[in-house]
Amino acid sequence: MTGGRNRNSIGLYSEDMTFGTEHPFRLYVRVTPPGAREVRAHFHPSAEIVYFFDAKGAVTIDGVRYRYAQGRLIVIRPYALHAYRFDSVRQKHIILRVDARAASDLFHNSLLEQIVRPFFARLYTLDPVQRIDRDGVKRIIALDDSSPTARIGSLLSLEPLFTSFRQGTQPMDTFDAVKVMDYLESHYAEKVTLTGIAETIGEHPSTLSRHFSSAYPGGFPEFLARIRVGKAKELLAHTGKQVSDVAYSVGFADAAHFTKTFRKYTGVLPRDYRKGAQR
Repeated sequence: MTGGRNRNSIGLYSEDMTFGTEHPFRLYVRVTPPGAREVRAHFHPSAEIVYFFDAKGAVTIDGVRYRYAQGRLIVIRPYALHAYRFDSVRQKHIILRVDARAASDLFHNSLLEQIVRPFFARLYTLDPVQRIDRDGVKRIIALDDSSPTARIGSLLSLEPLFTSFRQGTQPMDTFDAVKVMDYLESHYAEKVTLTGIAETIGEHPSTLSRHFSSAYPGGFPEFLARIRVGKAKELLAHTGKQVSDVAYSVGFADAAHFTKTFRKYTGVLPRDYRKGAQR
């Protein structure tokens, strides 16, 4: 996500979710607030990597529940719907959010582009729960955010760690998720089709469809709907557009369908989301 400042209230925290070539990642070391036992279902455009220190609980990702404990890293791909349930309160944890598009843009048209794009695209296909040792955790905590140059080096220093993680069913060399996202970021408000995307990136439509179905339970239609809802949240929070105008601006054919879809993914009506975001 590039552009202006966006503080997005998600579950337990109100955090800076602004990304760009200056800030391709955000790293937080936190403790869950007193009495908090869960984080409601939500999604965001960035990949989310979470590690809980000496704590146990569960994360539900697109309807599948996974247990976590010490030595387990949670990897949530962009736009995956996820919620947390904690076995105990005051759990210390790391949250690393990486915007694969912003990170990849750092190397656009450079000699390194063909090397680093698969590295960032890997964030879309990793298995949700990974084993990690203390050294791996230390590598994440040590990410340097002091300058743009330091951020680039820090991210690339994680390449051996990410390469060691288990991948899902789709081989990385056959799915450039970053390229797909580049296309959708420019065309989400239009009548987008798998065939159109496939022609643009040089992929067969049926192959592309399998990739989406493997990564997201509802396949491409659900993925596109989540992108549009995410864009709608930004407009509702930062503009005075009518709800119907917001719906059309992000690619929905009618306001009723938009309202139903928005509530499905956020749990609230668009007008109520706007009220909460503008408090």
